[in-house]
Amino acid sequence: AYLIDIEDAPVLSNASFGGIIEGEQDLGGGFTFNYRAEYARQTDYGNQPVAYDADYVHLAPGVSWRGLTTTLGYELLGSDNGVGFQTPLATGHVFNGFADVFLNTPGIGLQDYYVDVRYKVKGVTGTFSFLNGLLLVGQYHEFESDVGDVDFGSELDFYSKLPLGKGVYAEFKYTNYQAENFASDREKLIFGLG
Repeated sequence: AYLIDIEDAPVLSNASFGGIIEGEQDLGGGFTFNYRAEYARQTDYGNQPVAYDADYVHLAPGVSWRGLTTTLGYELLGSDNGVGFQTPLATGHVFNGFADVFLNTPGIGLQDYYVDVRYKVKGVTGTFSFLNGLLLVGQYHEFESDVGDVDFGSELDFYSKLPLGKGVYAEFKYTNYQAENFASDREKLIFGLG
């Protein structure tokens, strides 16, 4: 349960109640079935001036094999009375694509159909042993509204993170959002050390 009453921004106040179930099941032969299912219901709360009830749903089944994981996902940030499911205190960058087009849920909601493929390198010996721990991620998203059947656009994302030893890492991100009926085309390259 999250009860958020923001006095200086009452339009962001809301109450959310929900739950998550996640786990994995050994399928044999080195294959593992991974699953995650989330549901929440959000309503107006505190001094929120608009009465609304919006649903949140996230389904993410996947299969892993020898460091490779593929997930087919669906995420819904619902809408009611012109208010989309809100997450005013969240770090939105890691959700719904790296291009940050949907840091705030549109008033007509958001549906995100996505594929996530990731591979973590391990067991490399010799000259290229520095690649152990390298994480490679590729994602593809199709975005639509919850209300009104609006095609927002699509996005392609790539991410890599390489441990450099003693808690230091380097990372690279590339994202390309192709707009249809929401925002405008957006392309980003991000490099980082941490």
